[in-house]
Amino acid sequence: MYSTPDEWNQAGIELIRSLSADASVSTRQSAWEEALSLWRRSLAKDPRHVPCWLNRIHALLVLGDRPRAFEDAYALLEFLCTEAAGLRPSKAIDLPIWVESEVSARPNAYTKHSYLYYLARWIATHIGVVYSPEAMRFWNLTYSIDPDDEQAALAVAIELLSQKKIEGLIPINHILSLDPTHRQACLVKEIALWEVVSQVQTASFPAQPDLYFDYENCRLSLEPSFSSVVTRVLLTQGEWFESEISFCKHFLRPGMNVIDVGANVGVYTFLAAHRVGPTGSVIAIEPTASCVRCMQKTISASSLEDVVFLIEAAAGDHEGTIQLREERASVFNSVDDPKQMSEREPNDDGKIVNLVTLDSVWRSKGEPQIDLIKIDAESAEDRVISGGKELLSASHPVIIFENKRSPIGTATAKVLELLGYEFYTYNRFLNKLTRVKPQQYPIAASNTIAIHPSDLGKVADMMSV
Repeated sequence: MYSTPDEWNQAGIELIRSLSADASVSTRQSAWEEALSLWRRSLAKDPRHVPCWLNRIHALLVLGDRPRAFEDAYALLEFLCTEAAGLRPSKAIDLPIWVESEVSARPNAYTKHSYLYYLARWIATHIGVVYSPEAMRFWNLTYSIDPDDEQAALAVAIELLSQKKIEGLIPINHILSLDPTHRQACLVKEIALWEVVSQVQTASFPAQPDLYFDYENCRLSLEPSFSSVVTRVLLTQGEWFESEISFCKHFLRPGMNVIDVGANVGVYTFLAAHRVGPTGSVIAIEPTASCVRCMQKTISASSLEDVVFLIEAAAGDHEGTIQLREERASVFNSVDDPKQMSEREPNDDGKIVNLVTLDSVWRSKGEPQIDLIKIDAESAEDRVISGGKELLSASHPVIIFENKRSPIGTATAKVLELLGYEFYTYNRFLNKLTRVKPQQYPIAASNTIAIHPSDLGKVADMMSV
């Protein structure tokens, strides 16, 4: 049917571009599988056809084969660095499938970048959280190729400023020279003047600046520090990096009720508040005082007093108090395991905070139907679940729980399995849920989504048939 690699490549691109926004999971998956087959056949004819190579890499990621995608990406990186560093697209169809072409607005704009740029940016975007060493390796490469790439400039600048290196302001000043109102760059500079430029700190800012970031129709109050993971990610990427954010956008509906355990400054809390609206509610449970203050500011600035309800406490398997261990980055704050506490002396550096259970919180609110619970409790997820069995048995909410520490993810899944839950990972590219068994073996995903069989109808559009 097709005689040249360019024709195979174009056929794959057209197949993906023809997908409608409301295409089903099965339709999307079939299209990507067929496109991948086309790009593979093209590469069989010409193993060095870079446009097909780039598109095959992204197709593998979309279809869930992350290890193979990055294996191919690093192989292409070696080829481009050793043999074809200056190779550029010669026409619009040579652009990678994930690039939103500006050809119609600016003819020949695509010739600005080399394939090495596109590959470096793809790896930086997908390899991990923006501040990880491997991601920064490729954000630096992206920025070295194109200093006008705003996201790369923000990533490089914030990394330098987080190390108290004042030269991080150079990329920020460049962005502001092109757009003096660039909101993310303005906020980065405001933090830098407070946190990095020590001689300006007392003269210009007698107190820490109040920072607000436009997020999900809210004015989200951020911790004014580059040590804050949420601040760094949002100011670099403009959105939170976890795929489950996309799941929540698809799942949540007006009138639903949500509990966010380990809310930090409210990335999930305020996304949920926007989605459930004034007829729904969000309960945010967070033990870190500075994060609670940020959420209080967001609630006030966004007029969400009747939707979001804060509880300054940690969640666990019993009520009382517990020791909170505070880290430099608040997302890593954790509570001590009471079983381990009994075997050692209390940590003088810790802070005693209130401890609540999901059941006690639920009962205090009149035992409403709960539709979604997100739990990020830094290794205490299984204890949080154990303290909410009455709620879970009554409401069968969908549960998103952290899986970064596999033994804890496995322990959490075992508790939920006894309550009849099944487990899934989420593919944001396909809007697809895939069944997994974390209670039996570790999974690679950062988060697991637990769904009770009685509620599978609520996510039927995310299942392939």
